Amino acid sequence: MRLIAEHRVPVAMNVRVRTDAIIAAAFALATIATRFPFRSHRAFNWDAVNFVLALHDYDVRLHHPQPPGYPVFVAMGRVVQLVIPDANSALVTVAMLLSAGAVAALYLLGRELFGQAAGIVAALFLLFSVTFWTNGAVALAYPSLALFTPLVALLAWRSHQHGGDAPLWLPLALSLAYAVGGGFRPDLLLFLLPLWLFGHWRLPFRTIIMSGICVVAVVLAWFVPTIALSGGWSGYWKVFRAYTGNDVLKRYSVAENGPHALIVNVRDTAKYTGYALYALALPVAGAAIWMLTLWRRLKEAPEATRPYVLLFGLWMAPMLLFYAWVHIGDPGYVFTFVPALLLIAARFTVELPRIAARLRLGRLRRLVVPALTVTVIAANTGIFLFRPLTLTAHGIRQQDRTIDGKIAYVRAHGDPATTLLIAYESYRHWLLYLPEYRVRFVDVTYGTEADRTVSLPPGTARAVVMDATLLNVVTGAPTSDVRTIAADRVGIVTPSPGTAIHFAAVASPLSNQPP
Repeated sequence: MRLIAEHRVPVAMNVRVRTDAIIAAAFALATIATRFPFRSHRAFNWDAVNFVLALHDYDVRLHHPQPPGYPVFVAMGRVVQLVIPDANSALVTVAMLLSAGAVAALYLLGRELFGQAAGIVAALFLLFSVTFWTNGAVALAYPSLALFTPLVALLAWRSHQHGGDAPLWLPLALSLAYAVGGGFRPDLLLFLLPLWLFGHWRLPFRTIIMSGICVVAVVLAWFVPTIALSGGWSGYWKVFRAYTGNDVLKRYSVAENGPHALIVNVRDTAKYTGYALYALALPVAGAAIWMLTLWRRLKEAPEATRPYVLLFGLWMAPMLLFYAWVHIGDPGYVFTFVPALLLIAARFTVELPRIAARLRLGRLRRLVVPALTVTVIAANTGIFLFRPLTLTAHGIRQQDRTIDGKIAYVRAHGDPATTLLIAYESYRHWLLYLPEYRVRFVDVTYGTEADRTVSLPPGTARAVVMDATLLNVVTGAPTSDVRTIAADRVGIVTPSPGTAIHFAAVASPLSNQPP
């Protein structure tokens, strides 16, 4: 009988592993299937253009891509280019694959922490997050945040639970995921360091050293080529320091801009989290209330709850502090911590039958979990498919139409030899899609008065103003043939000989333009 029992344990574990692998693979395939029909055909925004340009010529000094470099994301794009030659489409494919991995990883983490039902619900929640859906269909690296944060959390949790008995492969796998994730998004090396330490806290010193060597080796494997392709250390450091100092710290940080920056950063973090959640805010809010009702009971069993509190605290706190005090640059940044919120929401959701029973709502016990899950999925699907917002399917299609329309307008109205393009938000797009034209960048938010003044080069007869933002503030020259293209506008400016085109300043979020 004992032999039979011992035989059943590995069989049961093998069945569980096989089942989990099948479910994770199904989630991955579902993720790709739901992103593929909505994929962008043009670079979605400024950063996406930088990534596309990096596939042609990797050099961080040229912002190909922007600092600090994202080398593994670009390298993966180049691998995909062997099959899909178009650079934007190759990077969109990478984003879809990263999204698929993120949903699968969140299922596995939810399964590990709270059981299979919670893992399934958490994966469904992430699968139908509106802005996560959008970011999986455009050439941006944000889905890597949603992949590597739960993956590192999963490996850190397992390593911490094993303690000194952890097999060597587990901390090494944790270090590999941590270091490779940093190659996709270097900020993850900062954000995930507490989780890496959590996973190594009770391990033997020799294991920690070996694991640290693994991190250093993998980071050097992507960092050294980044430096080499960007003019060496001096060239790379110069552009990195300028980017972090001028474009991030001076413009957005609390240290440089005072308490008002804290208000703006917290507001933007909350706003971007709302974009990711939409209807998912319902189970997240329910989970918050539920945890408050359990707080006293949880304090009575600190040994059981402490590992969970540490895991989620070390996961979320670094990102939230950084975004509040330094900068949160894009709605995609929140996918460092949103998967943690969705895990907690999923745990609350699967607890609802017991909550309904305590409230004497016995007939609702079997319906409450599928009803809530289907409701939020349906609501978010409707928002993604039908709401005319920038970060929805509408926004992806509209951006493609805008770029195509502007390209057609410029080629119909201007000879490259005698036409200057003036751009702000769309500047990088024309370096990519209209390389035969001269393009002038005008920064009406942070530029000086000299930066906002444009004189036509010799031999140039006209300028095409490529963004509605600039058309709204152009002075000193008449505009003509202004055309609305999708949600944007373009127009022609023909100043008198010897005169310049001026653009008025546009306020930044912190109203901190230079004089």
